Amino acid sequence: MLIEIHGAGFANKGAQLMLETVVHKIRTISPKTRLAIASGGDRPFQKVYSLGVEMIWPSGAYYGTKAVKRSVRNMLSRMVPKSMLRPYGLVTRNQIDALIDISGYSFGDLWGVGSCRTIQPLVSFYRSQNKPVVMLPQMLGPFDNPAVASAFSQFANQCDLVYARDQVSFEAAKKVISSGNVQLAPDITIDSVKAPDHGMNPDLSRVCFVPNIRMTDKGDDPWKEEDYFEFFEKCAGQILEAGKSISIVVHEDKGADGQMAEQIANKIGRDNCSIYANSDPKELKNHIGSSRYVVGSRFHSLVAALSSNVPVISLGWAHKYEQLLADYLQSGFAYKEKQYTELCGNLLSELNDEQGLIRHKEILAQRNEEFRSRLGELWRDVAAKLGL
Repeated sequence: MLIEIHGAGFANKGAQLMLETVVHKIRTISPKTRLAIASGGDRPFQKVYSLGVEMIWPSGAYYGTKAVKRSVRNMLSRMVPKSMLRPYGLVTRNQIDALIDISGYSFGDLWGVGSCRTIQPLVSFYRSQNKPVVMLPQMLGPFDNPAVASAFSQFANQCDLVYARDQVSFEAAKKVISSGNVQLAPDITIDSVKAPDHGMNPDLSRVCFVPNIRMTDKGDDPWKEEDYFEFFEKCAGQILEAGKSISIVVHEDKGADGQMAEQIANKIGRDNCSIYANSDPKELKNHIGSSRYVVGSRFHSLVAALSSNVPVISLGWAHKYEQLLADYLQSGFAYKEKQYTELCGNLLSELNDEQGLIRHKEILAQRNEEFRSRLGELWRDVAAKLGL
């Protein structure tokens, strides 16, 4: 069997970890199943090949309008023998038996109709051949814009399974999907494989900061950049005074978060912190998962922490952040202010305290047992739907 994974990428480390998690899980269930993704700017062939994943050909990325691209793709698919493509790790879409979408967050009013219209022909292509389509857990909605709601429902109603990863997304999706195929399940990276720990022990003196450029340009009320930097600076003062160290984690490869990390480090003082970056999302999860707690805004950095029983203080720009902490019974740590306040100081004090830290780690450990059980059910259902 050959399955296409849609919505994958390598620049955002959360997206890469979702991709690697799907690859690992599918191969665990069905070792002979092959996987493929379409080419793209954040999906270089070398990285795709390193996962043992094949690339869909032709890409359609470099020629003309949509109609022209479609015609050229169809012509090339017919002209070039499949036996010539396989040695180069290439497949045509006609060879593929099923579609899995792992977009993370692409469908809702914030993104307009564009992302929905991009995936709609792809879903229709597979369904026209009676091939299964599954959307793995992701944030969905809101769908208050009628055009977005209509565009989403057109393809979502054709899917065999649609998983929302939080209650708000679940309710939003149910309002616009009539097929009854929507289910609720945790983020799949909760149960992702970690990198070998190389004997690294937890460092309960290290606090991780994880900035996110999206905090300053997304959501209904973005942060001002200077306020965002000042927030981390004031948090750092309290953390350093408590005798802890600070690691600023860069959780993407595009460069914007890295620039933010540099600016935050300059605010804090280079002698008072370090910057950690790694192209391997599993290594990032190890680093985050061996820290005391996290103050951050990259969604999957928070998942990496919480799934490792590490508490977080989250700053978010969409409902997925608040919902994630609610699922972990940590709603009080979803920080909603646009500046450092006494509330933040109290949250930091709670996690700097040994007994407070232990109490929250025990809550997280219990929740993770429940989530991993639910993810086991998800993969059994997905395997059955795909015929693995």
